[in-house]
Amino acid sequence: MSEMLANQYFMARHYNKAIPLLQKVLDNDPGNINCIKKIIICYAQVGEISRAQEHFMQIMRRDPSIIIDTDPLEDDCPCPGIVQKMEKKTILVQDLATHFTVLGMLYLYCDLPKSISYFELSLEKSPDQPILKEVLRILRAF
Repeated sequence: MSEMLANQYFMARHYNKAIPLLQKVLDNDPGNINCIKKIIICYAQVGEISRAQEHFMQIMRRDPSIIIDTDPLEDDCPCPGIVQKMEKKTILVQDLATHFTVLGMLYLYCDLPKSISYFELSLEKSPDQPILKEVLRILRAF
């Protein structure tokens, strides 16, 4: 029941309402790939970037194709629209490294080369981030 309602909130783009329900599903089923993919997007959209990164790294270490093979239409993935809006707001963002990291995470759902380029930009802005280096190592090997 929680997962169905979480999916409804996700499809309606009510990310803050979907998060607690997705988290409840993950508490009971930590390997639920569909919930993990959605909660990454939700956390990124509500500004809880470190939480999004935790789940993102879980997938990266397990199998990046879980995200890379996402079909934006079939999976009702909002990422193509989100990244287009985010790219237009770059001038307004104070922390470009975080902004580029979020773009890298979200682009992975629909465009691997763009994802890699945003992770590279993020690493340029914040070169002391071992997680970014790990992500790039994983994605370049893919």
